Amino acid sequence: MSNKKEVSFAVMNDFERVFEIMSASFPEIEYRTKSGQMELLRHPEYRLITESDEKGRVVAFLAVWDFPAFQFIEHLAVDPAVRGGGIGKRLVEKNV
Repeated sequence: MSNKKEVSFAVMNDFERVFEIMSASFPEIEYRTKSGQMELLRHPEYRLITESDEKGRVVAFLAVWDFPAFQFIEHLAVDPAVRGGGIGKRLVEKNV
């Protein structure tokens, strides 16, 4: 029996935008390939949390691993066009 989780269509739609933000926010060496990053969504300990603007467009994300003894933030990024407004801080405070 596998511990991998199913990935919903909605998550996949958000993932495309998350990967755009990730690519704009980190050097290429700091994140996996698109397929490698997508595969993480199936790990039960991995969470991808998004924040959307008033139009429903994803503007930030938090990628975190939840382990029994600790949480590990792998990535936190905000769309460069809306940085500096506290979105990243709110994501962390609300979810970690």
